[in-house]
Amino acid sequence: FSLATSERYTKKDGSKGESTTWHNIVMWGERGKALANVAKKGQMMMVVGSIKTRQYEKDGQKRTATEVDARDCVALFANKNAQVDAPADKPAKPDAGSSIEDDEIPF
Repeated sequence: FSLATSERYTKKDGSKGESTTWHNIVMWGERGKALANVAKKGQMMMVVGSIKTRQYEKDGQKRTATEVDARDCVALFANKNAQVDAPADKPAKPDAGSSIEDDEIPF
């Protein structure tokens, strides 16, 4: 699957800019099958793995592919409409230090 990472920055003229990079993620075996059954488009994920480069040939042209060979993938945030499990005596609320807003998510 592909995973996007985005970086926001301020240009020298003071205007805002954003750069998005797409990464190819590869996960094999039972973990890969399990992830394929539960992962959803737009879901924020943490991927742990190694960057691998491989060469292949397509239409007579030598090509290079860079991929993340994932050892583990973890969903970071639930869907914003999902119910959060919290103790009955304590309502769920975001951390005071949390500053991530919906428009900051790169999906």
